[in-house]
Amino acid sequence: MFSITDIADIVQTERSKPTKDNEHSAAANLGNSYAPVNVSKASEIFSAKWLHDELKLKALLDSRVDTICDLDDLSSSAKADFIKRAFRAAGRASDDTTINQLIIEKYNAQRGGEGMQTIKGEEAKEFFQDNDAFIIENILFANELNIIAGLSGVGKTLFIFMLFQCLLSSKDENFLGLPVHRHLVDRVIYIGLDAGNNVYGKLLEKSGLYSVLDGSLPKGFEFVPQSSNWSITDHNLSRLEEKLKEGGKPIIVIDSLLAATSKVGIDENSPRMAQALLDVKILCERYEATLVVLAHQKKDTTQDNIGSDSLRGHSSIPAFCGQITTINLLDMPNKVNGKLIGDRKSNRRRLTAHHRGVPVDLLIEFDFQHGTVKSLGDFYDNLYKVHDNPEGSYQVEQAASPFQTVMNTITSNQRAVFCSLLRSGSEACTAKTLADDTSISERTVRSILKQLIEIDSKAGKLVTEVESPTTSKGRQSNHYRAEPWALIAFSSEDF
Repeated sequence: MFSITDIADIVQTERSKPTKDNEHSAAANLGNSYAPVNVSKASEIFSAKWLHDELKLKALLDSRVDTICDLDDLSSSAKADFIKRAFRAAGRASDDTTINQLIIEKYNAQRGGEGMQTIKGEEAKEFFQDNDAFIIENILFANELNIIAGLSGVGKTLFIFMLFQCLLSSKDENFLGLPVHRHLVDRVIYIGLDAGNNVYGKLLEKSGLYSVLDGSLPKGFEFVPQSSNWSITDHNLSRLEEKLKEGGKPIIVIDSLLAATSKVGIDENSPRMAQALLDVKILCERYEATLVVLAHQKKDTTQDNIGSDSLRGHSSIPAFCGQITTINLLDMPNKVNGKLIGDRKSNRRRLTAHHRGVPVDLLIEFDFQHGTVKSLGDFYDNLYKVHDNPEGSYQVEQAASPFQTVMNTITSNQRAVFCSLLRSGSEACTAKTLADDTSISERTVRSILKQLIEIDSKAGKLVTEVESPTTSKGRQSNHYRAEPWALIAFSSEDF
């Protein structure tokens, strides 16, 4: 590396030697990162004083960024604000993506060290042993950020409840055929933000975590309900820290990332989304806690869109993940309007974990009535067995649907609007959005939504009206969404 003085001397030397032989030397001495230039022009642009001042300013700015990132008491969003101010004070332009990249780079440097790690000689013997600490082999990493992702209604919540039932209440040595290491966890704090108590209660009961007979949860399982209004803010992170100070080997679950950030106005595709998640990860690392976050996949995800590429949200999130596990619907045998569509009537799913560790790619099968899940083996080896007789399994699952009678009571227009809500997943929609999607007039859609809200089945309401954000003009527009139980029970392809 050249010092500032060295670079200034190089440029000064080139100014005094404007010969053809030296036409390429300036570029060579500066690290071969510049194309060959005319020396006299380079001398005018890159004067020694100008370059010296610029590099000195850059060094000062880098130092300020390092100082800001080293402040453990600051949240990532606060660090981003201070870095933006530092750039502005230095007269330098900056954008949110660049600043977010700087914060993540500094975080990774603090964890891995500034220098380049190399393994040599006898060091290899110890290094290449499998030292990763798994709670569930290759699925759940201890003291790391673990993302479990899938489309709305794919069964993420029920899956994680089954996993915790295995960890806390069962003595099974394996989960989906993967070894279980219970000694790495003794507490679970589950922050349930994606549904109401009635939905979570049914899922906890099905998984075996909640006993109706004695009305209790298993020892070590703590549930934080939607009514707690928890979200990823400085105040709520302080509340979480108080729980972490109680000690033990906790797992913190956030269900879901979208629900925990949308409440405070964070755009899921903005760098702030990654910064908020990084703050929770850093807090959990401080107390050696394992973080599990339930996230959504992109709406057009098929059975072959897996891993980090299928995640919704900012692209930098996978940079600080320990593991990303995706649960995918199987594709229907035939395309619909030329597109692959997930088969929500099938109880089978593709489960993958490729981000770190030994790759996992399984075909799994849910029993939604009894709250169990089992592995059918390697995905591609067993997928062909499913496709050999797709109609037989399809008919069995169709007949087993307990909610089909509800659909017989609603009109075709009601079905169209309800179907549009199902396609939107857990996102709330306005009447105008639904009108555009269904080609039904907005006035008629508003009337239909009122009718759907009044429909109350044995499992609960189909549609609910949610609190809508205030616009910049101080107005509010009503938002609607399908109830979480309905997302699990129905599919837009049902109608």
